[in-house]
Amino acid sequence: MTNASLNTQQQIAADGSFTITVPRSTSSLTRQFNLVFTHQGLETYTLSNVVAPVGGGRTLSQTVDMRPRFVDVVGSVIDSLGQAPNNLGPVADTATIPQTGQQSTIINGTYTIPRVPCGTDFGSASSGLTIEIRVFNPSRINAGPPARNGIEEVATVQTFQPLADSIFTVPLVKTQ
Repeated sequence: MTNASLNTQQQIAADGSFTITVPRSTSSLTRQFNLVFTHQGLETYTLSNVVAPVGGGRTLSQTVDMRPRFVDVVGSVIDSLGQAPNNLGPVADTATIPQTGQQSTIINGTYTIPRVPCGTDFGSASSGLTIEIRVFNPSRINAGPPARNGIEEVATVQTFQPLADSIFTVPLVKTQ
């Protein structure tokens, strides 16, 4: 914002309010300005055409709705034998983000989790997100009892932070 600054004595209060100082309007000149709010992982919000007061202070009550940006998270999985999971087990092979509850079926070793928020309390703004992978490996023997073909394998992608718009690719995951 040109010719305006945050009041350095009081930044942003706990309730989200803040104070700025702008050149005042006069009886012959109306000054207007735009407030632009930005934060990593959130969409930019602009409050347009705010009119500076002629004299004294002015309080504006305005809700600023900072919405998260979204990314599609994509990744690949191989089982402990180096094979792409093929969904032949008793339950679907899945990739799940527990913090958001989002889940995707793993098909031929790949998954896509669409519209993962990346600027929220459970996302990149704090400690990051995790992905839990569950696949059924029919080539391994379950000792039982009773002994049978197939065993569930798991893996976790720890603390990733999707900070880009559009697509975030997770490194290859190998289950155990």
